[in-house]
Amino acid sequence: MRRLVQAAVWVALVCAAFPIDRWVYVEVAGSVAERTGEETWRFGRPSGGRSTGLLELLHLLKRMGHLFFTILIVVTMVLIAPRRRRQAGVLLLAVGVTAAVGQGLLKPSIAKIRPDAELSAKEAEALVARDGPDAVIVLPSKTRNFGSSYFRGPFSGFRDLSGLTLPSGHTALAFATFVVLAAAFPRARWWFLALACGVGASRVLMGEHFVSDVVAGAGVGYACARALLAVPRIDRIMHVPPAPA
Repeated sequence: MRRLVQAAVWVALVCAAFPIDRWVYVEVAGSVAERTGEETWRFGRPSGGRSTGLLELLHLLKRMGHLFFTILIVVTMVLIAPRRRRQAGVLLLAVGVTAAVGQGLLKPSIAKIRPDAELSAKEAEALVARDGPDAVIVLPSKTRNFGSSYFRGPFSGFRDLSGLTLPSGHTALAFATFVVLAAAFPRARWWFLALACGVGASRVLMGEHFVSDVVAGAGVGYACARALLAVPRIDRIMHVPPAPA
């Protein structure tokens, strides 16, 4: 019952985020881009003063949601604490399951386009008809979405996952990674949660995902990792402290 309630709350949060997706993209992410000077053309804003520190922080947080970062953690755990190699294996398994569910199943089946995705002529026409001319940005060689939620047909974009956005892959992998690390190192669990939230925030502030994408990604990563940790054998691996060397 508790898990059903948690799932219902998560779905409600994702749905509640849809109405603010465009506003956050245009106003919040646009303001960050103007301040950092990062791709301000995507928001129709002039390039303001360049805040290198903020930009570097956002890029660093983004990298923490990349598979390479998780592999680096796994290698570090195995080299520094060989007795944690089984926990490192659980971590790899968790991100693999999360990627399969999020990137392999949910993203192509939901087929929601990214906030700045390149549009076909038909998609651009549909967005303009629905949301007005401000829904798209017309460039010399292409037309891009301007932060409006738009769905292609299920699995229609299967060959081009880079143009799809829900759930956020970086956020999902970050939450899966840090949930497993929190089980392995419970004293640092709040730090891990803060880092996972930071990864999600960076995706929104950089204008590369909607709020709903990040909320969905967090739920996918958390749910996949928690489901894996609920397996009795894996639970024993994670909660029995490694013997001293």
